[in-house]
Amino acid sequence: MKVDLHALLLNLALIFFLARIFGSLFNRFGIPAVLGEIFTGLLLGPSLLGWIEPREVLKFLAEIGIILLLFEIGLEVDLAYLRRTGFQAFCVALLGALLPIFLGFGVAYYFMRLPATASLFIGGTLAATSIGVTVRILHDLGHLETRGAQIVLAAAVVDDILGVLLLTLLYEFAETGTLSFVTTFTYGFYIFTFFFLSPLAAHFIALLIDFLARKLKSYDFVPSTILSLIFFLAYLAKRFGAPEILGAFTGGLAFSRRFMVPFAATLRVSPATLSSVKGIIDPLVLVFTPLFFVYVGLEHTTGHFWPPS
Repeated sequence: MKVDLHALLLNLALIFFLARIFGSLFNRFGIPAVLGEIFTGLLLGPSLLGWIEPREVLKFLAEIGIILLLFEIGLEVDLAYLRRTGFQAFCVALLGALLPIFLGFGVAYYFMRLPATASLFIGGTLAATSIGVTVRILHDLGHLETRGAQIVLAAAVVDDILGVLLLTLLYEFAETGTLSFVTTFTYGFYIFTFFFLSPLAAHFIALLIDFLARKLKSYDFVPSTILSLIFFLAYLAKRFGAPEILGAFTGGLAFSRRFMVPFAATLRVSPATLSSVKGIIDPLVLVFTPLFFVYVGLEHTTGHFWPPS
């Protein structure tokens, strides 16, 4: 598909400027900036002014934004604390998944009179939460380090995994008319294997970067290497059946100051390298993340809220 470069440049100019203006304005009144960014998308998109269409190239840039955000969140998460909230997070995630499934299925099947398979899909899609929106709101409110936020964050990660497995099961049921638990178990095994092994692999890469930076006495090669690692982990996550953002999140965990390789407590990335990574990621997140939430607003039209008269 051909991209109109001039139109794209104008679209980006409007998005970057207005997203920051409305984000700051909403924040001034105690409302998370993310809602200001979504409002920017509603304002510029088909819902109101109709100046910007939700194009594929904007969607691609938006995905980069949410991937970078999840990497940054991983950097700031206390992994030990996250482990301690494991049982509570699992209970919250399970309740957060089951309740929308039953309510969505019940409304679709008994009130909207939809077929059972379609009703199950509606329940399944309602069970999948947006971890990106969750962490951004917690970050905007300054509550990311609190106990409740850590439980919610862990639950959102578990809920994303459960949502993928559930939709896999429903897809198999829709295609074959039978429930293939073997396929779902295989997907689950791949996802959990990736989630537990990728931080260890990424941490050893972080140690290699740290070693090279100290030997070369230069951090010039770090930015491109970090971005390459983030995108590669996102790619691997998708290949293993998990959402791309979970790959970026595990990469952030691997670079965290609180990350500890089992049986090797001395294998830590130096503060200088960590500061370099943080200095690279923060500006990129500040620029690209609003694109994701603006795009959320762009994708919604008034027809999604009420039928045309």
